[in-house]
Amino acid sequence: MSFNNTYSDLESGYGEESQGKWSILQERYDPEADVRRGFIKKVYGILSFQLMITTGVCATFMKVEDVRDFVIRTPALMWVGFALSLVFLFALLAYRKSHPTNMVLLTIWTFIQSYTVGVICAVYSSEGKDMLVLQALGLTLGIFLGLTAFTFQSKINFSFMGAGLMLSLWTLILWSLMSWIMGWQTGFLFSLFGAMIFSGFIIYDTWRLSKQYSIDEYIQASIELYLDVINLFIYILRLLDRN
Repeated sequence: MSFNNTYSDLESGYGEESQGKWSILQERYDPEADVRRGFIKKVYGILSFQLMITTGVCATFMKVEDVRDFVIRTPALMWVGFALSLVFLFALLAYRKSHPTNMVLLTIWTFIQSYTVGVICAVYSSEGKDMLVLQALGLTLGIFLGLTAFTFQSKINFSFMGAGLMLSLWTLILWSLMSWIMGWQTGFLFSLFGAMIFSGFIIYDTWRLSKQYSIDEYIQASIELYLDVINLFIYILRLLDRN
């Protein structure tokens, strides 16, 4: 009788312990967080693909002399690229949830954007400033990784930045227009302001990626982060170039 009672007590204790551990595991496992992590990995995978395309195009434009000379001699293609970029961007946003159409459009749009960045890099290369481009690339990568890590670790709600960043972006656009019309020589301040704005956008868009975007908006999230990185690179390149 005492043996049976002892066995029952042990079995009961083991059962309570197992149930307690199972409850802890259930509390720790958050299916929504798991889905969000998968979404974030997908976005950064797409972003890496886009940046690889842009890096490849820029390297080709800088190092293949015939290609470099051609793109520099035909600036009209920049305007064609700008128009095509808008067309494909609107199409991409319209079909952003239609797979695989969205990925095909994204790839084409990325190549068009890469052409513009590649021409800029080709001009610097033709002036013997290849090292300047590499320095801008390294700084951009470092800033992007640093701001990304900061945002993911921070407990701050960065939603407050949205309105201010949009106002700053429109200010930058108007500043650019007025400088072109009036001939203002404010290159350093303009570039510094632009770099600060897109650094802010990296924080804001990274926060939206982790907290706000629905999981089927991976194309839009990738586009916004890609544009943040590319614009930051261009403004840092302008900052480093004292001419």
